[in-house]
Amino acid sequence: MEEIFSKFWKLYVYNVNVLATKEDSSNLVSMFTYMPFTNGSCNNTKSVQINQFSKISANWTTNLFFPKKFKQMNRCPLRFGGYISYPRFIIKTENGVKKLTGVTIDVGTMFGDVLNFTANFIEYVEDTGVVFKNKTATALVKRVMDNEVDAMVTTLQEDRMEVMSATRTVYFDTLVLVVPPPYLIDPMERVLLPFTSASWISIGVVVLLACCVIKALQFTPKAFHNYVIGKNVKGSMLNVWNIFLGGTQQVLPRSNFPRFLLVKFLIFTLIMRSLYQGRVFDILKRDLRTVELKTVDAYNEHKFTFYIFRTLAANFQGPNIINMSRYETIIDSDILPYCFKTLNASFKGVVFHFMRPIMYHNLMNRKNFTFRICKEVLNFNSFAFYFTKDFYLHSEFDKLLFSFDSAGLIDRIMSKYIDPNSLKRIDKQPPSSLSYSNIQEIFELFYYGCALALLSFICEIILVYIKGWRKSDDHSGDDEIHSGLRETRTPYWFPC
Repeated sequence: MEEIFSKFWKLYVYNVNVLATKEDSSNLVSMFTYMPFTNGSCNNTKSVQINQFSKISANWTTNLFFPKKFKQMNRCPLRFGGYISYPRFIIKTENGVKKLTGVTIDVGTMFGDVLNFTANFIEYVEDTGVVFKNKTATALVKRVMDNEVDAMVTTLQEDRMEVMSATRTVYFDTLVLVVPPPYLIDPMERVLLPFTSASWISIGVVVLLACCVIKALQFTPKAFHNYVIGKNVKGSMLNVWNIFLGGTQQVLPRSNFPRFLLVKFLIFTLIMRSLYQGRVFDILKRDLRTVELKTVDAYNEHKFTFYIFRTLAANFQGPNIINMSRYETIIDSDILPYCFKTLNASFKGVVFHFMRPIMYHNLMNRKNFTFRICKEVLNFNSFAFYFTKDFYLHSEFDKLLFSFDSAGLIDRIMSKYIDPNSLKRIDKQPPSSLSYSNIQEIFELFYYGCALALLSFICEIILVYIKGWRKSDDHSGDDEIHSGLRETRTPYWFPC
């Protein structure tokens, strides 16, 4: 009988009862089973009588036919397999001693406290592995199928559920793209960034107009130069650039029209220069980068290489992300090194990964770096415990997981390793260039100054004309008086 129970135990068939009678008591039928974890033993397959039927009374001694066998496991070992995968399976070294931690370790230990078993966590170098169509597998999945380890935690997939027994979901995670930061703006672009192209063109037109006027005056009579620039002002072309760059004025024109022109040009360049300096100072303080790509299609159009781990690549069939892009398949253990490559803005690639590991690394290294993710969500994935097919603790784990999840214990464990705010980058509004509409009033002030200068010029011409006309009238009156005196004096010089 013990040999029968032993074979059933290896097949994980544990609700097995055997009926037997004794030669000396043919009126009694005894029911036997095996209790793997009784009397401080582990994997015990010795027969235990649990009930008896009396032919005389036609009754069983108890109503218990299938006793609960796994409520108390006597600290017997249960093997959990895993590899370094954040935040599921984490290895820390303290004083030269390796210490295992992570969601798998914490949840497995919590199960051990309730079911009274000893959780043994075994580290492997290989990744999760894949399941082939012929129901064979690789890596850690194969170890669970072959009962080298009893349990592991990974994503729920249909092919895995066909060869192993999976529990209800432990936690959910989101598949995302880890992306490099946008390029830093070129230093020369920063110099030109304070104004838009239209603004720079408008400013250039003003300066060019001033230079053209000065150049044109060189081909006109000197009187025009004295009216527009000033009789006492020399080096007009250099003076325009001196004003534009913020230099001081050593000589001021004496007439009103050039003074108006000079003042309005000084005010215009002062305001423009102040805006430019203030905006440049603001720009230099910031980490300005080019436009951030926000969708998978955008990265595909910019010819980024998609790096995808093989356990995920095996599930992509038909028209999906992997067929839309240039991609390379990597093993699971290479995911993190490739994620670190994305910290370099010149890296022309993006990496498929899950959200929670990225949040864990951002939380642990917030002072050193922050991984960036694409804002487009790709897929939602469920993580669960996988056991060897028909494992005896499968149903017990399912029941306890529901209780733990309802009590919020899973979320509490998860909060130790991730921070929901670790991915929330403060969206600082980058300093935008000043458009023409922002500085339109300054140009209007410049135009009004030109109009006032022109009005002053007209008034000055009129005043000069009036003064010249009055002087001509005065001179004509004096000529008449002198001619009269000459006529009266003629007899005096020539008497009869």
